[in-house]
Amino acid sequence: MQNEPEHHERLWRNTKRYTNIVKSLGLDIWGSETPAVPIVLGSREAVYRFWQALLGKGVFTVMSIAPAVPPARI
Repeated sequence: MQNEPEHHERLWRNTKRYTNIVKSLGLDIWGSETPAVPIVLGSREAVYRFWQALLGKGVFTVMSIAPAVPPARI
């Protein structure tokens, strides 16, 4: 990262692009300003359905549900 700062710059460009897409879809990212962007859906059921849909499209995500973290998110 120190010798090739373009990787860091690319990470933040991609993060900004991703958060803009997610926001334009009306999804709540809880004001995240990090590359690990949460999508807050609230209920376990909603998170599970969303997670399944993404997995079905080949997108790997991590579910986080209570009691680990309220509210439920991807």
